Amino acid sequence: MLQGLNPKVVACLERAAAAEQRACDARDVELRAEHLDMADRWRKLASSFEFVEKVDRFLDSYKHTARFLDPRDHKR
Repeated sequence: MLQGLNPKVVACLERAAAAEQRACDARDVELRAEHLDMADRWRKLASSFEFVEKVDRFLDSYKHTARFLDPRDHKR
């Protein structure tokens, strides 16, 4: 499932899973909530890394396409 993902995303998801496990193991309600909150934050960070990757890929493809759309190349 995690194959092919950015190592940063994988690390965040692994930390989220570990925090979730600590939440399951916690006996204290407040501690459980803190671990679940931390797991959620790790997942949000993973999503942020994925978003940045998508933007980078989009911009790279735009740069490639923009070469062909450069108005300076079109003479009237």
